[in-house]
Amino acid sequence: MNAPLCDSTIQQFIQHLQTGFDARQINDRCLIITPYLYPDFASIEFSVEPIGDGYLLTDNGETLNMLFVNGLTIEGNKELYKQVAQIAGNHGVELNRSDISIVANDGNLGEASHHLLNAVQAIGYILYKRRTIAYVAFEDEVEKVLISNEVKYDYNYFIQGVANTHKIKFHVNSNKNVLIEPVTAVTSSSARSKAIKVAYKWLDIRQVNKSLRFVAVLDDRDDKWDNVWSDDEARRTIFTHSDEVIRWNNEQQKFINLVTG
Repeated sequence: MNAPLCDSTIQQFIQHLQTGFDARQINDRCLIITPYLYPDFASIEFSVEPIGDGYLLTDNGETLNMLFVNGLTIEGNKELYKQVAQIAGNHGVELNRSDISIVANDGNLGEASHHLLNAVQAIGYILYKRRTIAYVAFEDEVEKVLISNEVKYDYNYFIQGVANTHKIKFHVNSNKNVLIEPVTAVTSSSARSKAIKVAYKWLDIRQVNKSLRFVAVLDDRDDKWDNVWSDDEARRTIFTHSDEVIRWNNEQQKFINLVTG
């Protein structure tokens, strides 16, 4: 093993990591800005303040706030709150109401900071995991209806537009020429962004093939229609540029008629 190379790599990595940290004094607290990121790409920050004979390191509630802003409420949800508390405990820190924190002394400030950052990243990962599970579950639900109604379809269908090649989740053939894109979102801003992406696909493909029907299937489960798809821009975008927009819970029969009729 090339020990000098290993040592040099570690040394340079530590030096590079150091340049990513910043600190600001706010009254008797020190705010640490780290090079680590939340799932929404905001910098992870924590503060250090004297408390008794030691120091309190806390994220000041920013991790749970980040989850809330991105559509995942932890406080008020007993199951999720218990899950977050368990993750915190596994990393040697505490969840106290909305704050993730740890108490340290002069000799273990670095170690405590490391535990806190690991906990914050692990808890932040819940957002990614929940989004992935929600997306796959909705996509699978749409596919199950196609299968149960014996509809022939192509999955992850590639089709050329004027500017780009696009991957569409479902293409229903048998002379129906229907492209179907399931759309699920956890926040209004996410719904707006996804509506714009789907609209662009339809616009780009339509210029090449006007005989296709473009269908967006919206995930309106768990009050998402009122809480997520309430954004006017998201609704206007998806409805203007799709031939059909189907609300999954409210209009599933309409979807079945579309793909079987």
